[in-house]
Amino acid sequence: MLEIGTGSGYQTAILAKLSKQIYTIERFSELSTGAQTVLASLGMNNVEYAIGDGGCGWPQTLLFDRIIVTAAVPAPPQPLVNQLKDGGLMVVPIGEQHYQTLMLYKKENSGLIGTEICGCRFVKLVGQYGFSSE
Repeated sequence: MLEIGTGSGYQTAILAKLSKQIYTIERFSELSTGAQTVLASLGMNNVEYAIGDGGCGWPQTLLFDRIIVTAAVPAPPQPLVNQLKDGGLMVVPIGEQHYQTLMLYKKENSGLIGTEICGCRFVKLVGQYGFSSE
């Protein structure tokens, strides 16, 4: 599973209990370092960390069964679509900076098939496939 937006590591910890292996990307090194410290103290050793633009996907070439994005984007970032396995699922808030729709996408041969889950409001993903930092 790939998580975009490690934050404090709370969700990462839950995902680590539910999944065999978690890969998580955080834009801010201070947040990533803090999460790494806390999760290591809890004995969670099935988490790999990266710092960078989450919309660009995991730095190495990997395919994921599941991807969860915890920041709003205007559309599913193509690098994440490329790293999603056929039959894989991606949950991502899609929309404007102040209001989004939480979407569940399934990757099939014909592309992404989307299902609306609910309205939501997430912080914006800043970066190449998100919003500007202004």
